Amino acid sequence: MSVYLTCLPGGYVARRFLGTWRSLLLGGLVVAIGHYLLAIPALTSLYAGLSLIALSSGLLGPNLHTMVGRLYVERDSRRDSGFSILYIGMNIDSLISA
Repeated sequence: MSVYLTCLPGGYVARRFLGTWRSLLLGGLVVAIGHYLLAIPALTSLYAGLSLIALSSGLLGPNLHTMVGRLYVERDSRRDSGFSILYIGMNIDSLISA
């Protein structure tokens, strides 16, 4: 639930302070640190890793969709196909990683 709740503040921070590109970079770095913390066999690193992953998802999710939306002009008929390719890629990644 916290992954979805962090999208609002993550989008706000990206819009007001960091920008789309820097938010994606920072979110990717923080999610990587969160996954490295999950590899440490301790309860505190588990909670810290999960918290970092949830926080970084707020920066990654909305800004990734913003970047895909900016690839096309507002009334471009290919825009829906671009988002479909993004969602298909995300689902294939999830399937492979499982």
